[in-house]
Order: sequence, then C-alpha cells, then structure tokens
Amino acid sequence: MIALLQRVSHASVSVAGETVGQIERGLLVFVGLETHDGADQAKRLLERILNYRVFEDEDGMMVYGGFADFGTLQKYFEDNNIEILSSGFDRIPTTTKELTEEQQEDVNKLLEKLEEDDDVQNVFHTMA
Repeated sequence: MIALLQRVSHASVSVAGETVGQIERGLLVFVGLETHDGADQAKRLLERILNYRVFEDEDGMMVYGGFADFGTLQKYFEDNNIEILSSGFDRIPTTTKELTEEQQEDVNKLLEKLEEDDDVQNVFHTMA
C-alpha cells in the first residue's frame, strides 16, 4: 500500500462519467492498493498521511512528514524536479506536559542556558 500526496488547484473523481467528489485548492491523495493489503496497513498509512503537514507561503512550500518518510519525500521531490531549498529534522511532540507558571519559568531558564551553549545543537521539550 502506498500513497502519493499532490497539491492541486482543483480535482475531481468521476465514476461512469458522473462526478462523485471534488475539491478546490488542496491536497489530493492517490492510494495504491495490493491484494495482500489489509486493515492494519490501511490504518498505518492513514496515520502517516494525517501526520503530514504542508504549509505554503510566498517563498514556496514547507512539508512536514514522519521521520520514516523523509527519504520517500526527498525522492518524490527530486523525481518531479522540485527544488529542495533546505531540509531538516524537527522533533514535534505527540504528547505534551502541562506545567505551572513557576515550573514553566524554571524550565524556560534551563532551555535558555542550554540554547546559549555552543556545544548544544538542538533543544527539544514537551512543555505545553
């Protein structure tokens, strides 16, 4: 099972000459199925698709995907002659921790000290 996400200005799906679905500007998802694909594969693919984040501005498009999809995304862009201006890896927490105002101040002080250290490249946290 595989999916291809494509940004479109409009798209429609027709069955026997009748339009059964359509969208204006957005993301179109093509899904390829094989006979041995089952509900578990569909669920994993759906979770991956729903976790993609696509943002567009005057400078271009920013795509967020799962770490496991990084190579697939890069290959798609290269195969379609889409210039990659930069790429990177960010940790985006799926769960966060609520802190009191006092705890937040303490954690923010620690984060500032870590970010000031020349030996520290990245700082990640799950603070809400």
